[in-house]
Amino acid sequence: MNQSILILYNGNDWKLNEPDYSPSQKMAYSLWGDICKTTNINLYRASIKWFDQNKFCKGWMYIDSKWCKINKTIRPTVIYDKCVTYNKDTGELLMDIMNK
Repeated sequence: MNQSILILYNGNDWKLNEPDYSPSQKMAYSLWGDICKTTNINLYRASIKWFDQNKFCKGWMYIDSKWCKINKTIRPTVIYDKCVTYNKDTGELLMDIMNK
């Protein structure tokens, strides 16, 4: 069984040609992707909005130094949770995110 890491986030960038993130994240994720490739670990990126019934229904997969959309079930070995769990203006918890 292949090992995998999934980077979890709040957004929904599915309609874009590539994931939406900052230049510093792009550099870090490219490095992660290269390391994962050499160790046979799959690297994914998915929105919490794509999580349903204990699985992710779609996501991005880092393949050949770029992110590609995949429409398949993803059940990662490890999740790196980068979700924002509070409202940046009010400080209130985002209960829909917390509940998932």
